[in-house]
Amino acid sequence: MPEQRIASIRGLRALVGARDVALFLQRGSQDPDARVACEALLGLGQLADRVSIAYLAVAVRHGSASVRRTAWEAIGTALGKRAELLEELRRLAVDVRAPLGDAPLKERSAWVRGAILETALRSLAGADEATSGGALERIGTSYRTRAREERIGIVRGCAEL
Repeated sequence: MPEQRIASIRGLRALVGARDVALFLQRGSQDPDARVACEALLGLGQLADRVSIAYLAVAVRHGSASVRRTAWEAIGTALGKRAELLEELRRLAVDVRAPLGDAPLKERSAWVRGAILETALRSLAGADEATSGGALERIGTSYRTRAREERIGIVRGCAEL
């Protein structure tokens, strides 16, 4: 049965922008099967609206690393479409740029940490030179000591700048 729900969510994602699609993606994002939830989260990232961002903000704290990673990827997609959603995420206690500071990430999965770093770096697109330059300098000083998955996220995030 999860395969049918996955196929349904993928079909809905193709209709992003159609009426009532958001409701089904929101429900799908809370599916007990992580694969279904991930598909729905990708669709919510495409919608790039305040309600979708709220669902993504919840998903970054999900018990499944796959769901957390996908939520961060979807946030990166949403911010790429509407940079002003960065403020909405802060209001929801998700500071996308915090990983660019000096404090270590508390996420236990290196795979998810990579997605967090990628999204944080992608959020710098359009930022002033002082903000982006300082963040890149801090990331650069710790690059070699980071896990492979984190380095991949850094490279992917920088490629989007």
